[in-house]
Amino acid sequence: MNYRFVAIDVDGTLLDSNKNLSPYTKDTIQRCIANGVTVCICTGRPVQTIDRFTELLGVQECPAIREMPFILYNGAMVAVGASHDIIFEQPLSENAGKELLSLGQELGSTLIAWSKNHLYVNEFNARIENYCTITPVEPILITDPDALAKQGITKMIWYDDAERMPALIDTLNTKPVRQEINCFTSNPLFLELVDKRCSKGLAIEQLIRHLGISREETIAIGDGYNDIPMLSYAGLGIAMGNACDAVKAAADAVTDTNDNDGVAKALIRYFT
Repeated sequence: MNYRFVAIDVDGTLLDSNKNLSPYTKDTIQRCIANGVTVCICTGRPVQTIDRFTELLGVQECPAIREMPFILYNGAMVAVGASHDIIFEQPLSENAGKELLSLGQELGSTLIAWSKNHLYVNEFNARIENYCTITPVEPILITDPDALAKQGITKMIWYDDAERMPALIDTLNTKPVRQEINCFTSNPLFLELVDKRCSKGLAIEQLIRHLGISREETIAIGDGYNDIPMLSYAGLGIAMGNACDAVKAAADAVTDTNDNDGVAKALIRYFT
């Protein structure tokens, strides 16, 4: 198969365990782009991270990186590099936004809501300070939850203790709003909530339709549970060597770990 497109997860996949991008993987991605492959970064992070990643990938050496697509908010938005033009966006419904804000507050979680690419929180605390070290955006205190829900929430996070997460999920699963959303833990402390029409797999479907690329011509590479939809959707799903068994089972192939240039090795195997 002549593959034309690859979607690459970030944490645990593109970046090593120290959150660094190896020169070898960077060079391999640049060579793929120079050869006409559409490389798409897939992440739960917001649009503000696009510029950081284009710089990290070497836009100065490879100007075509400026136009690469990004799947953001775990599939709730697709945007183009430097222009930040939005190709696809699907926020939570107003009703789901209201219900999730209310329920999360009732359960005592720290709430993070991304709306119109702004960061809203229900309180300022150590968790928010920590989150803002990962995503350096100035948080805005939620003063009118109903107005925020009406404005449209792209993604919500319940930030809580890992020990409480199973109970939070169990409670959420008993509520009618669960039928309107997709939810997953992107790390043990984050329960991420997006519209049911959003996942990394559905975002790839929207993007390749826009680009005129067939499903069979796509590859997806990831390591986490939230990557399973794109590994299952892509023509070829590749799990990282550091992925858990469930993620590997959902993939068609397994590459090396993120600390051993697993992404570069996969790209070299299937694109060169």
